Amino acid sequence: MKDTGWIAAAEFVRHPSMVGSAFPASARMVRRMLAPLDWSKIKALAISAQELAAQPTAFLPACLPFSTLGDAEAEIIMHETALALRPTGVLAAYQMRTAIRHLIDRNFAQVRRDLEWCNIPPCHLYWAASPFKAPKIAGLQVISSQ
Repeated sequence: MKDTGWIAAAEFVRHPSMVGSAFPASARMVRRMLAPLDWSKIKALAISAQELAAQPTAFLPACLPFSTLGDAEAEIIMHETALALRPTGVLAAYQMRTAIRHLIDRNFAQVRRDLEWCNIPPCHLYWAASPFKAPKIAGLQVISSQ
């Protein structure tokens, strides 16, 4: 098995605009992102788009580098994510930049933020709950498949 550090660096060199960082997320950062979650209440976990579309989800980890997406594409992805989560669902996201902040604020009533310094680069952590089913989006019409 290849070292994830080399894979991350190689992908960053090949496609720098599609990868959030040249370094993989640290184990400490992943543990910190997952630690606040109440695992006893999580009945459905989606880790792929197909799983997300197949069922209302209680928890969704997000590591898609939103800073590399166009504005409209990022808005639609976040809106669809909020729609797919159960009313009590949680989105846990880590990002190298803050591009996701306004997207989360428009689609979730409760947002907690933090910064993990023990990661290269330091990583922004977000936990979002109480998804809005009609997001606060100015000047953009979002058409849902649901």
